[in-house]
Amino acid sequence: EVTFRPRGLHLPEIHVLVDDTPMSATNFDMALYYFTNWKILGGMGYGPNFIIPKLEYGPEGKHIDNICRFLEGHSGHNHGFADVSLIIETGPAMVHQHEIYHSLKDRLQKASFGRYDAQFHIQMIFSTLADKVYPDVAYVPMTVEFLMAQQKSFVDACYKRGFVPKGGMEQSVPQPDEAANRPILEKIIAGTKGEIALEMTGKWALHPDSVDPIRDEFFSALKGQNAFPYKVTNYLPPSELLFDIPQGPSTMKDSVMEIGYVVEYAVNLLMQNGAVQMNMLMHDAATHEQGRAKVRNRRAHGTVMTDTGIPLDKDTIAREVRNKVNQLRRQYGDLPELRIVEEVATEAMNEDEFSTHMISKLYPRLVEVTWNKWS
Repeated sequence: EVTFRPRGLHLPEIHVLVDDTPMSATNFDMALYYFTNWKILGGMGYGPNFIIPKLEYGPEGKHIDNICRFLEGHSGHNHGFADVSLIIETGPAMVHQHEIYHSLKDRLQKASFGRYDAQFHIQMIFSTLADKVYPDVAYVPMTVEFLMAQQKSFVDACYKRGFVPKGGMEQSVPQPDEAANRPILEKIIAGTKGEIALEMTGKWALHPDSVDPIRDEFFSALKGQNAFPYKVTNYLPPSELLFDIPQGPSTMKDSVMEIGYVVEYAVNLLMQNGAVQMNMLMHDAATHEQGRAKVRNRRAHGTVMTDTGIPLDKDTIAREVRNKVNQLRRQYGDLPELRIVEEVATEAMNEDEFSTHMISKLYPRLVEVTWNKWS
């Protein structure tokens, strides 16, 4: 089955205006995909399947259902021809997931736990609170209390509503060298077993070489079934627990690493390369955004770096962005993408008021770069 992921409701389609206003990118993408493909998909025995990101509240789920109803009506199909899967990846969705699921009850097939986007979104909505600044990455594993509460709540809600829960994204990249690959494979298997223990039924793999070990673990655990014999517990943790960020060290080393990831992913986005392997991990827009949010919030709250004893400041961020850009310039040459990323990344991590996704700032520049290359 083919699954199509439209852009989120937070993004506009700047090339199509309705009453002089850019229309929703979600509406545009769903309609374009539906009317281009419904005949082909119907001939294969199934309707369009949309995987919807970034929902926050029940009314947004109802909006998606209304789009599907509109499309089904114009193609002469009954209600339910179009299926929907969800990615639960925002702070409000952690609290309002039951309302979202109910709004799509007639067409919902499965949901995935988008852990990296969720961590970005939590850092965005709590950006004014110093006690919500994230510590170094080693202190926020998936087994930390607030993430376990999020996952348990997600799994219980999915089974209660009658569809299967899927896990998060696997970043680790298997290596050709057997000795180097052994700890990576162990990490992939351990993460997968953790999600199986929560009775999730699958997960995302960003790199094709991680598919086999993940699939083998799930196939072995599910024993030919599509879901586990889960018993619903009506687990509803207090919202304070869902967002109880652990305390831990914030180091300059971790900040510089995140700045490097932010810059390198952004450059590759403008070069239209998609997800990028860095330090044996695959990075996409979600990991990019949560790293940028962490650095920005540390700087905005004057967080003292544990390893240097001084706060992260705007000058340090600008310098580290420039250092990474210069490193990439030696690798790629003096590309216009590098100048754009230095400007946008520095601005995004040094802004005083948290505005929006850094990707939203890059998309117009992507159009600019592409146009200049082809004109």
